[in-house]
Amino acid sequence: MLGLIRAIRLPGSEGILTRIHPNIAQTIVALEVDLAGIVVHRDLRGALRHCIARMRQRSREAGANERSGGRRRLPRNLSAMPRRRRPMAT
Repeated sequence: MLGLIRAIRLPGSEGILTRIHPNIAQTIVALEVDLAGIVVHRDLRGALRHCIARMRQRSREAGANERSGGRRRLPRNLSAMPRRRRPMAT
């Protein structure tokens, strides 16, 4: 899994780990796996916040905000995005 994330590091690509099971996290710590440079988030919401922030940062650096024309802008925060509710198990 970590090898895959490192392999997709192409220009403009970034692998992000989310929702690591506690047993897997304990194994990673016990094996002293180097997670330097790998982005890890508790949940998908945190990972999406990270991605949106990175996209904004890159667009500012490239000056894309002035040239965006009719492109749709990203929401300022994820609370403005509708939440998808999971169906309850019966």
